[in-house]
Amino acid sequence: MTITVESNDTEAIDLAEYVAFCHNQDKLHDREQVLSTAFMLQRLANNKHFLLDFLNTKLKDISLYDVKTDFTPPSFYLYQCPTFSVRAAVWLTDDSEVGDIAKGYGVTHNHHFDFLTCGYFGPGYRTIIHTCEAEKQHGIIGKSMEMIFQEETLLPEGKLMFYRHTEDFHVQLPPESLSISINLVFPTHPDAGIQCAIDPESSKLITHLDALPATNSLMAVARFMHNDDTTTLLQDIALNHHCPRTRAMCFQCLIEIAPSDQHYFLCQANQDPHDYVRSICRINDR
Repeated sequence: MTITVESNDTEAIDLAEYVAFCHNQDKLHDREQVLSTAFMLQRLANNKHFLLDFLNTKLKDISLYDVKTDFTPPSFYLYQCPTFSVRAAVWLTDDSEVGDIAKGYGVTHNHHFDFLTCGYFGPGYRTIIHTCEAEKQHGIIGKSMEMIFQEETLLPEGKLMFYRHTEDFHVQLPPESLSISINLVFPTHPDAGIQCAIDPESSKLITHLDALPATNSLMAVARFMHNDDTTTLLQDIALNHHCPRTRAMCFQCLIEIAPSDQHYFLCQANQDPHDYVRSICRINDR
């Protein structure tokens, strides 16, 4: 379940201190360590000047920071490295001109990474949290999952919350006034399931959120341009890749480019531990 971390630390640190602290942790990504050191993110959030200083620095040459991030709501990176990133998320009010989805609202979803968040400015967004055990997630659009309601809460200034990859689903709703949160975000977890959106009323999976555009493009090309090496590589990915959607794409591609071996590939897909991959067999048996 999503964890609210109790901390009343009043000390303030700057961004450089927080980044240095994170780099000095041997196992920063370990959940117990994230929770035991969460007070440091609160200390960063206690500094009410660092974000303004950061923004002013970027405004001196905005062209150097005109980069696209892969997060909603509107957000920007304060620091990035291979093992973690620090970002600020801006939560706009309901009466702003940007649409709800672009603002990050109204979609109950999970993530394929762990992250720790702290309210930095404003009253904070409202969030409704559900959980679903990873082994009970199938990734099949239109099919219900066993969702459990956890809580409805706010993220005011200083509040710390830790979200687990795959299992924690949340929807954000607009704050009463502009709000900002500071997040410590980890890379995609190797055991992460499919990032998706659900209908909280029916518990049905609505859509996948990680579109994997590059993988889709590669598979589209492989259907028309392939040789024995292509088949071997696709088989290896289908059997060993950590992402079930990627494995399923590879099996589907193999079935199309080598129809004489369809039965063999369907048998392999049917032995996959994830129901989403096994669904390839049901689709091709129709």
